[in-house]
Amino acid sequence: MATGSVGRLTLRDERDIEQLLGRLASGKSATLVVEVPQESTALLTASEFRRIRAALNESDADLSLQLDPDDHFRQNMARMLGVPVVETPRDAEGDARDDRSAGPGGGARGPSRQATPSLRDQPTADLASYAPRSRPNRPVAHAPGRRSSTGTIVIAREDVPAGAMREPGGSQRREGGLSSTLAEAIATARAARSRQAEPARHERALLLRVLLVTCLLLIAAATTATLVLLLAPRATVTLVPETMPLQVELTYGLDSSGQSLDLAIPPREIERTITVELSKPTTGERFEPDGTASGQVVLVNPFPRSMTIPGGTALTGRNGVSYTTTGEVTVPAADPFGSLSFGSATVGVRATVAGPDGNADPGVVSGQLDNGVFYNNQQPIGGGTLKRIPLVAEGDVNALREQATAELQGKVDQTVQEALEPGERLLEGSVEVGEPTFQFSHQAGDAADQLAVRASLTVRARAYNPDAIHQQAQDEAGRRLARLAGPQVVLLGNTLEFSEPEAIGSSGTAWRISATGQARTVLTEAQLAAAREAVAGKSLAEAEAALRQIDGVAEANITLKPDWVPRRMPEFASQIQVVVQRE
Repeated sequence: MATGSVGRLTLRDERDIEQLLGRLASGKSATLVVEVPQESTALLTASEFRRIRAALNESDADLSLQLDPDDHFRQNMARMLGVPVVETPRDAEGDARDDRSAGPGGGARGPSRQATPSLRDQPTADLASYAPRSRPNRPVAHAPGRRSSTGTIVIAREDVPAGAMREPGGSQRREGGLSSTLAEAIATARAARSRQAEPARHERALLLRVLLVTCLLLIAAATTATLVLLLAPRATVTLVPETMPLQVELTYGLDSSGQSLDLAIPPREIERTITVELSKPTTGERFEPDGTASGQVVLVNPFPRSMTIPGGTALTGRNGVSYTTTGEVTVPAADPFGSLSFGSATVGVRATVAGPDGNADPGVVSGQLDNGVFYNNQQPIGGGTLKRIPLVAEGDVNALREQATAELQGKVDQTVQEALEPGERLLEGSVEVGEPTFQFSHQAGDAADQLAVRASLTVRARAYNPDAIHQQAQDEAGRRLARLAGPQVVLLGNTLEFSEPEAIGSSGTAWRISATGQARTVLTEAQLAAAREAVAGKSLAEAEAALRQIDGVAEANITLKPDWVPRRMPEFASQIQVVVQRE
């Protein structure tokens, strides 16, 4: 950054804004005055003002916008978004108008008008609303020919040669008025920044001092509490409760043992269903007609005229079976005068009943029809057959029932043994076998070539686990010891001892055991609090004597901390801890 240099820039469109942002980023000017003519197309949106504000926050440069006094939109937008503003002095505008009215000939200008001061012209610490006082009668330097398209005067750079600032008539104008105004605006802005930053620095310093004092106080409090805990006398009183021996005897076993027992345990019931499925061919049979006999007969006509025999005409054989013709046939007439022969024809016949009864040897189916035509089978009539039908015989049902019963009985022992759980024994004489049930696929006399049966049998038994029974007996003996001790004592589980089970009777399912143990007195919270109050401020001997007077206390031990304190109990009960020895 060129320290102390002052740069000027005119914003006419968006490209000038990019140039301005580039100069702020490069740090070429420490102070930058930016003129924005009212007719410019730049800085018409809040986003453009925000970009300039963000560039200022990242740069050390001082920037002021020079706006037209009548450009209220940009004035308000810059004020709201915190961009410093310096208005174009109205007397400078008047001078510019006088210069334009004088023309190139350099005629005398009229006296300049002093701008009426307003509240906007008063200096303020906020650069967003800053506007310098107008300085009447102060000449402003003009660069010849550097006017905007609307006639607005463009302020020349400080580094323009002095000769370039002369009037056409040869007189040189002073430019100290506007430069002095800009220098005042820049100095005021810097002072305002310093005044705004000063309270923040004071607040941070005050906060650091408060935090430091707070930390010191906390450290002092913690140190004091630690010293009190380390130096104050403390006592720990360990009470050993009284213990008493207990003993019970218990008889136990299965409730089916026939003994009077303290603990009767029922055996576990077992029930299983055994199932078998068997089948066998049937042995019964019956026969039914199947095929129907058929053949041919010869019809003989003894009359001198032809005879028609319709289909379905019944013919009766000497075997008593009736046959019917299978079609219509015409038997020619007899020729008694010429060939001396009868008329004859052949027709098919079929027995009216199925089976072998319709079969006939040659000549069996013969006779004369009602119309006088004779018939006779010169060839055998056959094809009648019988069909065999297998039947379920009564013997088949009985045989299959006996076979299923035998298989069911053979699976009883195996099924019962498989039902026992690990460690269990079968109670002697407890197995009960039910009656088998049968479900046959057919009954006697039914037509079937196979007979199947599903047979089932229910078996019941009782079992027991000696080890589990002994464990139940020990648990019960322990509970009885606890009940024997009473509510103000607790049974010490690690002191329980049990004798070996002793058999009662010859059944092998009843036993006797004895159980012994130690019970310890339970000290209540009220007793512990009373012990704390009873020993406060006393000597160790007095405190031990007072503790032995408490009901249920067999022994008391006292420990003092630190070791160098006097051998007396602390004066305050809050410094005494009373604990009960659990082992």
